[in-house]
Amino acid sequence: FDPTGFSFRFMDAPSLQSIFPSVGPTKGGTHISVVGVHFVERMQCKFGSYGMSDATFLSTSLVKCRAPQIAMPLSVSISLLYNANDSSDDSLDFDYHPPARISQFIPAFGHESGGGLVTVLGSGFLKSRDTFVCKFGTVRAQLVQMLSSTRILVLSPQHPPANVTLAVSNNGQDFVFPNSDFQFTPSFSIESVFPSSGPLEGGQRVTLRGMGFSQGLACIFRSEERRVGK
Repeated sequence: FDPTGFSFRFMDAPSLQSIFPSVGPTKGGTHISVVGVHFVERMQCKFGSYGMSDATFLSTSLVKCRAPQIAMPLSVSISLLYNANDSSDDSLDFDYHPPARISQFIPAFGHESGGGLVTVLGSGFLKSRDTFVCKFGTVRAQLVQMLSSTRILVLSPQHPPANVTLAVSNNGQDFVFPNSDFQFTPSFSIESVFPSSGPLEGGQRVTLRGMGFSQGLACIFRSEERRVGK
């Protein structure tokens, strides 16, 4: 019994164990999951001296925070504020990077069966990150190789014929989009070829009939390739 009518509660200080993602664009808005122990309600996430945001309490071991916008790329320390003025004893680093950008992708179409190699050109691709994601519409693509911060190679996934948005993200959450769509075309088949023979010196015009033809198809005569005329 406290004759004064006031009480004081001792509590364990929150401790951070991990954050995901640990990288985001300078424009802010990244939703960060913070994992640790001894979390309580009404906490705040502090991003060094660059800003704070309210922590969404999910459990005593998980909260979510929204990264604020900052002026330049740098690494900041995330800590938790609780009990109005107290701060967690530990902190974890969050890396801000310039927003990624897609300027072009080649080719701009592929078959619905997928498996086509697509080169994505742009800027701000983080080569050292394993959280990089490329999507065709809502379907995640396989990253073949990140050649540089301006060029990546991906394999187009299987997708029904449609025009879809190709998007990339350095952290699997904050996606950027180009100004044009990627086109998935129907699979094609050849029903007839006329004529079926021609002179050795070449030059014979050949007509193919079938289904699912689209711009960009190529005819291969033995080991030689010829573009299809319009």
